[in-house]
Amino acid sequence: MDPMLSLSYLVNPVIYIWLAARLCISLQPTPTKITLLSDIHLALQEINQRAFSNPNQADSTDRIIAISMSNPADSADHHLIGFAPASTLDSEVIALATEADSKAADFLDRCFPSRPPLYTPSGTSGEFSVYMDPMLFRAIMEDKVDVVKQKVDQLERKTTPNKNTSLHVAAQFGKANCVDAILSLCPSLLLQLNDQEETALHIAAKRGDLRMVEALLESAKKDHKNYDTEVEGKSAREWLIKKMSKKKDTALHEAVKYNRLTVVNILINEDPDFEYSANEYGETPLYLAARKGFFEVAVKILETCRSPVYDGPLGRTALHAAVACNHEGLCTKLLSKIPELAKTADKIKRTPLHFAAWFDRSSLVETLLNYDPTSAYMRDDEGMTPLHIAAKEGHSSFISMLLKHCPDCYEMVDKDGRNALHIAAENGNMDPRKLKVILNNPQIISLINEGDKDGNTPLHLLAISRRYIKTFLKQPELDKKAVNYSYLTALDTLPPISFSTPDAVDHLRLALEHDVTPTVKYSKGDNDNKDDASIIDKVSEIHVVAATLIATVSFAAGFTLPGGYNGDEGPNTGTATLAKKSAFQAFVISNTIALLLSICAVFTHFFRVLKINVEFNKYITMRGAYLTITAMGAMVIAYATGTFVVLRPSLGLATVNSIIGCFFFLYVFNIIRMHLAN
Repeated sequence: MDPMLSLSYLVNPVIYIWLAARLCISLQPTPTKITLLSDIHLALQEINQRAFSNPNQADSTDRIIAISMSNPADSADHHLIGFAPASTLDSEVIALATEADSKAADFLDRCFPSRPPLYTPSGTSGEFSVYMDPMLFRAIMEDKVDVVKQKVDQLERKTTPNKNTSLHVAAQFGKANCVDAILSLCPSLLLQLNDQEETALHIAAKRGDLRMVEALLESAKKDHKNYDTEVEGKSAREWLIKKMSKKKDTALHEAVKYNRLTVVNILINEDPDFEYSANEYGETPLYLAARKGFFEVAVKILETCRSPVYDGPLGRTALHAAVACNHEGLCTKLLSKIPELAKTADKIKRTPLHFAAWFDRSSLVETLLNYDPTSAYMRDDEGMTPLHIAAKEGHSSFISMLLKHCPDCYEMVDKDGRNALHIAAENGNMDPRKLKVILNNPQIISLINEGDKDGNTPLHLLAISRRYIKTFLKQPELDKKAVNYSYLTALDTLPPISFSTPDAVDHLRLALEHDVTPTVKYSKGDNDNKDDASIIDKVSEIHVVAATLIATVSFAAGFTLPGGYNGDEGPNTGTATLAKKSAFQAFVISNTIALLLSICAVFTHFFRVLKINVEFNKYITMRGAYLTITAMGAMVIAYATGTFVVLRPSLGLATVNSIIGCFFFLYVFNIIRMHLAN
């Protein structure tokens, strides 16, 4: 028999017996090892094919593996010569399957050069990193220090899929005893980063674990012999405090983000001179504390840091954020420490007072103006002052407070020459009741007839924005006949009344036509008139049908009364048997109202045949609609009261039936509310 073939018979079972034995007796049967064993099997198969296909280029290890993996028939066909001793196979294969370390990764990557590396370098030791042993992970989670100490050889080179080291894991789950043990066994892990470039200090600060933070910082201060305590020219402690994650967050950012006051205190006391820069969102720790309303954290930073950095995104400052949060105490503290913040503007030139106007922080007006009254006169990129912003948003209380402290700021105009009243009239966010309060102010009312750069008065802008504010139109100082530079009155800018125009336009036009004669004639084409007439005709037809149905049903109900008629001989013969019941009386009254209103609606629609003009037809159609809707309500009441009187013996059923009828009025109320809001 061929000696090579005989050797293959011997080596083949030996390989798998050794592999099985080593894996079974291993104390660490991790998924990584099983994966490696599978990959090694594939590697052996590939080497086998390579050795048989090209014997001249196969090395001795390839040939012995090929023989051990092949069957006798294959090996008999290929008379291979030369082989490595079995000990070579043991060191290259069995150790790989059982150790699951960088050596295994290197072997597999050499076997499969065309695929991506199975394991990537850890970034510090140059070795290949594999996933953490589940037993080690569980031991850390359960704070079993004795088990962790048994795994000391794995602490430095095993990580989770997110590159978290054993120290990261211990910090994440708050296992202080494990942290102490790991730091004593592998202090170099203190400077290791996960895939988010976070240190264990980032994790501990995020959790707010003071004991763990202190342990990490104390370890950084020690002079460890087995790793370099100088990193990037800084001491380990300094590097740890200043190290930024992938999102440019320091440990202090993380502590502030989750309002960890005790951790914030210890971190800033470690280096009060350090000026913390902004993270990728443009937020410094002080700005972050102000934005989230963490007053104590912000005060601690202000009091401890010698040069606190207050910058935020978009050029904003911590004071902008404090104003947005409406935290008067923090605003006062910031201004007392950094007074220039009162007039520091963001990228669009808006100061904290602009923000106060925007968010309606009237309680902060006095605080901000006490430090810098000139901020009331500062314009943003659009030329708008805080008064303009408040007028745009409809914040009447802020306007009153601002004018109280800076009574002459009402004269300021924006880049279009518009004052605060122009802005209020154009944007229309102000409630009419609030506007009435503002118009009682003599400074504001003096602006009512002022023109902008185009000569438009606030009334012109009110008309252009198609809004109707009764309070505004009733002001005695209002000049309804004022013209702009195009010699147009506010009435001239309005379209004629048609079915498609909003109700606000119709009301505004009717209000102005009493006092103003149009200077121009707004002409509509024949097609426009035909379209309006067609729409009105269709709507009117629907209304007539609905009103007729209501009238028919109400008329019939008036003679088929619930409870029937009295059939006994006597003076009450033929009268309603339930006439003395209150519910019956309510039924009769509401049914009569429904009948009369529906008949009035039908009668109203007959006037459309006159076709006086589109305005008149729209008016008639809308009045008929209101009558029909009211008749519907009366009919619902009639139904509810009529069924109540006949179902009274079953009081529960009668009550439920009446309550269900009330949902009609809730629905109508909601529709009317939305209509008024629009």
